[in-house]
Amino acid sequence: MSKQVVRPFIDTSLVESVTKRKYYQPGENWEKLSLRVASYIASAESDLESRQYWTQEFYNLISKKIFLPGGRILANAGTNITNLANCYIGGIEDSRKGIYGLLATVAEVHAQGGGVGINFSTLREEGALIRSTGGESSGPVSFMELFNVSADVVRQSSRRGAMMAALAADHPDIFKFITAKLSEKKLNNFNISVILSDAIMKAFENDEYIELCSINGTDCKSVLASEILTAIAEAAWKSGEPGILFLDTANKHNPNPQLGEFIGTNPCKLYCTA
Repeated sequence: MSKQVVRPFIDTSLVESVTKRKYYQPGENWEKLSLRVASYIASAESDLESRQYWTQEFYNLISKKIFLPGGRILANAGTNITNLANCYIGGIEDSRKGIYGLLATVAEVHAQGGGVGINFSTLREEGALIRSTGGESSGPVSFMELFNVSADVVRQSSRRGAMMAALAADHPDIFKFITAKLSEKKLNNFNISVILSDAIMKAFENDEYIELCSINGTDCKSVLASEILTAIAEAAWKSGEPGILFLDTANKHNPNPQLGEFIGTNPCKLYCTA
């Protein structure tokens, strides 16, 4: 009778390969990484004895994998890169200064290994008048493409720039947003999600129309709520995106409403206004 071969549930060679590529500094192994991170965390203590004590405590937890900090902590703690957070969220103002200011900030976050979520609902729709120049806006999706190109450029010298884009379902450009990722080559650094309010879901249940109004409120178009939900379902079936964000529900269950309302999600979690 042949001997039964017991295979590990996890392919440890793959784990080691990914860990080395994503988290090790040159010449490190897991023990050296654990000591680097533990020493950096313990450096916040005010005296040498406390720093030594907590370095050992943290080292024991990390080296034995009883507790693992987030990826950016494992990769960056104790190095010249100061970012220790995996994910952020950025508010965007409907102006050139606001858009390009956020673009610069997001590029820096990407360079330091962070991901960013952006709610583009504040940007005026494609074709809307720009009073300061007399021109027309190119719309949220075009600016998403700008952020996507920036992430590609930064990726040449850093890790992949992960982003989450959200747009309110009653934004005039919602259908363009829903279908933005039907091409595999477009917006490759983004996940996208549609923000569905309670009002829109109620309109869907009652087979009612909703208004897609311009940002300045001067022009509105009526569509059945079911048209939006159908477009989301069809695009998700074809490409796996967009996802859906129920921000009204999230805010109803916000454990810290005194900090502000949730405005969207980054690639990791929900975030609120300051």
